[in-house]
Amino acid sequence: MPEYVLQVKDPKKKTNPKKIPKRLYIKLKTNIERFKRVNFNQKMIYPNSAGENYLYFMKYYPLQKKYFDDYSKPNRFQLFFSKSNILRTTVRKTPSKDPEYVYKNIQFIVDNMFAKEEKLYLGSDPYAIYSSFWDKKIYKTNNPNIYQIDVNIILAKGEKLTSADSFKLSCDQRKNEIAEDIDLIFDNLVNNIKFTSSKKETREEITDFKETPVKAVAEIVRTLDIE
Repeated sequence: MPEYVLQVKDPKKKTNPKKIPKRLYIKLKTNIERFKRVNFNQKMIYPNSAGENYLYFMKYYPLQKKYFDDYSKPNRFQLFFSKSNILRTTVRKTPSKDPEYVYKNIQFIVDNMFAKEEKLYLGSDPYAIYSSFWDKKIYKTNNPNIYQIDVNIILAKGEKLTSADSFKLSCDQRKNEIAEDIDLIFDNLVNNIKFTSSKKETREEITDFKETPVKAVAEIVRTLDIE
């Protein structure tokens, strides 16, 4: 007669969750009419690349400028597009107890990749960056190892910023900031009178970045007695 026993399995027994890179998916909001909303990918920095859609970073290890400076200037952003590069470059010491580097590492990526006078390609055309802004909000995706953020970015067409570009974009940016302030005031008034808007944010923001312990899985294994 067959017998049944429980066999306990832990599929991630040998994987340290603190050493698993997270992937970052960025949605850009720009001032360019044809590209008001665009999903960021590697070709926007390196037109001849494979076009990786994600950037990589660690939650328990810091991105530091001295690591970043190990790369030549034309290739320094390749660090963010490679899982192996991130592991090799940042996993050097004991990990932090808590995931304290989520916001810090994402801000490091935004501050460097979208810094003033850096260059992005939209379509086949180069654009110089005037300014960028991340609102510190991180959104969930269907994959717990993938985070999503929005970055507002002001661009000028061409390889480099001119003084005329800087003046015009400074005025445009201030105009947009005033418009956003007015929208914020209006939204607060609407919320205070408890008016329900038909347009709702469907994405869920992440505020807790601690790892969920991996649970052991028990499965039934059938064994046969052979006489």
